[in-house]
Amino acid sequence: MAITITLRRGVDDRGEVCLNGEVLASFEPAALLVDQPLFARGGVAADPVAYGQRLMAALGGEEFKARLAALPRAPHEASLLAVQTDEAELAAIPWEYLHDGADFVIFTHLFVREVPHAPLPEAPDALLPWRMVVMGSDPLVQEVHDPKTGFVVAYAPLRRLHVVRELDRLRDDLVGQQPPAPIRWHRIAPTRQALIDDLATVEPLLFHYTGHGDVADGVPVLCFDDGTGCMDARPVADLAADLRGLTYFAFLNACRTADSREPGANLALALVRHGIPAVLGTQYKVLDDAAAPFARTFYRFLAAGQHPAQALYRARLQLKNQFRSEPREWAIPVLYLAQGYAWQVQRPVLAAPLLPIEPREPRVEQLRAPEHTFVGRDKELLELARLFINHHERIVTVRGAGGMGKTALVQALAQRLRFFFDQGIVALSLFLPGEAAPLRAAIVRRNLADRLGITHPAFDQPDAAEAQELVLAEALRARPRLLLIWDNYETVLWRLGREASDASNAPFDEEQRAEAAAVQRLVGLLADKGVHLLFTTRQSPVGLPGEYSYPPAERGAQLGGLAPRDSVRLLRERVGQRIPSSEFLEQLATAVGHSPLALNLAAARWARGQDDAAIFLANLQEELSKAHDPSPQMYQQASVEINVRLSLNALPADLRADLLALTIIANPVIVPLHGAVIWGLEDETTWFTDQAHTRLELLNQASLLQGQGYDEQRNRATTYSVQPVIATVLRQLADEQALDEPRARYARWADQVVSRAYNDEQGIDASAEIAMSTKFYLADLAIAIPYLPPERRGWAAWRAAWVFERLGQPEQAHQSIELAVATATETEHQELLSRVYHQQATLLETRGDLGGAMGLYEQSLAIKESLGDVRGKSATLHQMAGVLVTRGDLGGAMGLYEQSLAIKESLGDVRGKSATLHQMAGVLVTRGDLGGAMGLYEQSLAIQESLGDVRGKSVTLANMAHVLVQQGDQEQALKQYQESLAIVTRLGDPWGVANILLMMAPLQFSTGDHATALRNTRESLRLFQGMGAAPVAARAENLLQQMEAAMAGGAPQPVALTPARLVGALVGAVVRARRGQVPPTEVAAELGRLADEASLAQVTLALQAALEGGGDDAAATLLAAAEPLLAQGTPAERADALVGIGNLAALLHDPVTELAAREAGVAAFREAGDDRQNLVQLSIALYNLAIFHAGQEQYAAAIPLLEEVVALDERTGHPDLASDRAKLEEMRQRAGGALPADRDEQESAAAMAAMLSQLTPAQQAEFRVLSQEDTSDE
Repeated sequence: MAITITLRRGVDDRGEVCLNGEVLASFEPAALLVDQPLFARGGVAADPVAYGQRLMAALGGEEFKARLAALPRAPHEASLLAVQTDEAELAAIPWEYLHDGADFVIFTHLFVREVPHAPLPEAPDALLPWRMVVMGSDPLVQEVHDPKTGFVVAYAPLRRLHVVRELDRLRDDLVGQQPPAPIRWHRIAPTRQALIDDLATVEPLLFHYTGHGDVADGVPVLCFDDGTGCMDARPVADLAADLRGLTYFAFLNACRTADSREPGANLALALVRHGIPAVLGTQYKVLDDAAAPFARTFYRFLAAGQHPAQALYRARLQLKNQFRSEPREWAIPVLYLAQGYAWQVQRPVLAAPLLPIEPREPRVEQLRAPEHTFVGRDKELLELARLFINHHERIVTVRGAGGMGKTALVQALAQRLRFFFDQGIVALSLFLPGEAAPLRAAIVRRNLADRLGITHPAFDQPDAAEAQELVLAEALRARPRLLLIWDNYETVLWRLGREASDASNAPFDEEQRAEAAAVQRLVGLLADKGVHLLFTTRQSPVGLPGEYSYPPAERGAQLGGLAPRDSVRLLRERVGQRIPSSEFLEQLATAVGHSPLALNLAAARWARGQDDAAIFLANLQEELSKAHDPSPQMYQQASVEINVRLSLNALPADLRADLLALTIIANPVIVPLHGAVIWGLEDETTWFTDQAHTRLELLNQASLLQGQGYDEQRNRATTYSVQPVIATVLRQLADEQALDEPRARYARWADQVVSRAYNDEQGIDASAEIAMSTKFYLADLAIAIPYLPPERRGWAAWRAAWVFERLGQPEQAHQSIELAVATATETEHQELLSRVYHQQATLLETRGDLGGAMGLYEQSLAIKESLGDVRGKSATLHQMAGVLVTRGDLGGAMGLYEQSLAIKESLGDVRGKSATLHQMAGVLVTRGDLGGAMGLYEQSLAIQESLGDVRGKSVTLANMAHVLVQQGDQEQALKQYQESLAIVTRLGDPWGVANILLMMAPLQFSTGDHATALRNTRESLRLFQGMGAAPVAARAENLLQQMEAAMAGGAPQPVALTPARLVGALVGAVVRARRGQVPPTEVAAELGRLADEASLAQVTLALQAALEGGGDDAAATLLAAAEPLLAQGTPAERADALVGIGNLAALLHDPVTELAAREAGVAAFREAGDDRQNLVQLSIALYNLAIFHAGQEQYAAAIPLLEEVVALDERTGHPDLASDRAKLEEMRQRAGGALPADRDEQESAAAMAAMLSQLTPAQQAEFRVLSQEDTSDE
């Protein structure tokens, strides 16, 4: 059905058109080549329609039309028209313009070029997906060689392409297809080496290239990159050698990749002849706006199972729709197919989209340099890339005056280095927006941890600086191919006195110097660990060993302005509708020192002003002449600042006042709501954010704000930021303004945000949207709340402390609670002070300082009693009971719960009564009284149902399900979990949903429903991450990893138990049964089954006695009976069992046996070897032994053990080093009598030791890493 026409040379060198051996027509090729739509003499291209009709006449006119009319219409596969020829001149004719008088044939039939005698590959396995290998090449420069010597004498800049943005959109479109596309996206570096290294796969390949194409000496080439930004032109033979045998289709989305004007210069045709059976190229320049949507449409239909010719037909329709009045563009794409090639549709079975394979996208959002204003800097980008790639520099500092474009430069560099730093590029900005915002090292560390995706309990303790530093250093040391960018590092250097600060900063106090020193210590530690670091500063280097300062000293050691041609280009792009002369632009660029910021400001003023060129320049030069320091660097800075002032003065008075008011905003990202709040654009119910957005956009157009993101429909940015130099000038001017009203509005709004977040029914625990919104505004809350009047400030700070803690910002929570304490003390507000003490206690309890928490709860309780606040007293007693539960004093806890319960009953507080019954049930669960616990839960549930408290009912059902799991009733447990989940889902409670999904998942996994367990865990992880709940998210992620690992290993296989390992397993089972974690009956049954084995008889008898409550000698009997069996095991097996016996002895209150078992366990660990894992376990065993001695008030015996623990921590780089040092110092003081023995602390230490004694060494290691808390404070 399809038609293949063959073009050949005939009589008198004319072209002949053959169909099935019959000559249909002949034509004169030269006439069709000279006058055509793509290339024409005299610069006037032929009309595509008229030219297309000439092509139809050349192919046979009406007779050929009749042959076409017999075919079905596109996109039917039988509508295919193939043009075949071996003659380069005939192939150079753009046959795609063929027109039948009514339409172009490319829109009525499938149209391809067929290549005869091309090699054909074997068909791929149809069950495999395609792997789409994607390369985006955008080199900065090409080498210019001396024609005589061949040496490189210069670099010529190349036109920049938008390949990253184009490919990102193509990837997102492909991955987002439903049903999932049978194509796996794989983006590689734009280098020849990547083609050689990265194509190892069994999956059949599609190759997609976006970039420059060219013809060199008659040979078609693709313009690759050498990895640093220099063009590396590669001929077709190289490309074919890399792709042949693997690739079934190539899309060369570059200019003139199917250009046949020069014989042998058609890259697409050459690739087919070299063995790539289908290649899509272009026979002319491609419009930038056309390439990306054309490619997206093509792949959308190819992924849907269509033939490449059908996908091309659809993509041409997209081109026609996009460029309706430009028919020349419609025929530029050309598809070449090897003769006889049958396209095969891949049909893999896919449950979900295939995950893309590509290096991590640089996390540079904090740099906030607008991409559309970045021009030039080819030389700088090339040199900086070569410092890292070719010269292997690890630490580079870019120095330059403010406004020189350092931030934009490193942001652009990050995109170019993403393939080299394939473990990620992460950027931090140290710019501090707002009024006198302080530098906080703890916040810097937390920010870095968040950027790196590190969740670790050390970051829940604001004062655990050393532990946090070690965690960060170890995490980064494990990622040797990661680049960490520190922008605006002058913020640290100013406070250290290493360079002069700008005039807007008051002299820095000792506290700020200490904070800066802590940041400097962190970067020094990272440098010592071999981390790749890139800094930007104003004047001084950072001062690290091996640091390379860019530019080097011989080039002035400061980043200069743009190259003159780039300055003029930037000005032309920014002057709007006015058309200045080149001379004026050159003079203007010179006047402002080619500073990118000054250029943007001046261009915006010129675009919006009325002065002619001469007056504009004269006024500018008059102002610049006032610069007090003519040295180049200071002149550049003064030039920028003068241009800021000129741009500010050019604004209308009201807009100028609006801009100055924005200086109080502490958030680095300004959104329209900020403007509405600061400027008072509101009525009683609504903020007029659209009005604010209009004003912000006017300031962006004046280049006084930096716009980020783009709203195509409204033609404006979506968010905004202030450039640091502009912020400096604005702060100086704002000091002269009355900003009390904007501050008051800012503070009132912050109070509203906190109140909404704190709300039980609609706050951050109930709404993921509110949680995300509140997290975005945290920077505002920290600065705005202190502006409130005292009578509101204390309450707002008290609520804010809870919000900060809840959203994973303990440093800010600490600052906020301190403000609340100070305000409550200042106002002598006893009720507030009581609430604040209660909140402080809760924070300390979260961080493991139980002694401190109890002290504050007691202060809160005393105030409430003095105020006669019985309801508040009940709440505090309730919280104090929770502390005692954590300490292990279950009896004391039950006593306080009972007091709280009595008060609530006397008040008729049935809701409170339900909550306390609920907590008391939890105590009984811990004691192992599961029946009693269920009874209390049922009472609590009955109250909740009578009150209609569906949220409380959900929590109680989940906890009852947990008890049912321990009782072995998995089916009923799952039903109660599901009922609980249904409630929180109806309530729209993302926190509750995430929690219950996480609780259900292990049960589902254990019953064999792996798919549901994995799905629920992933959803739980997504929800927790969205709410910023890092610690719980880490727990979900850990559970997910365990499940995936278990599934990857297949069904669990029985482990061959040595006698020593069997003893350890049995002891561990008895310990868990004593704790109520497993039913004692199951353990007893297993012991009974093994009792008949003679070698185990004495051990099982002792364990049965221990399980039943044990006599005075159960633990000692067990230790003696186990010794012969343990002697047959490895040191590690012996150590594990001995630790378990020590744990059991602690539960049985047998300190003599506990000491013997723990000492023997330490000795076994010493034999086990000195690899890191064994050393960590030895450290844990030593620590537990030390805590045992401390619990016996034998502090002198604990000291050498803790000294060894500290030494092991230092050797292994353990994150507990700081807390272990503190514990050692505490023991020394206690041994010397400096600290009295504290009963509460002794009980706490005993409780922690008992808790740790329940765990294996591996579990104890995990617990210490996760908790980062002093064991004696648990």
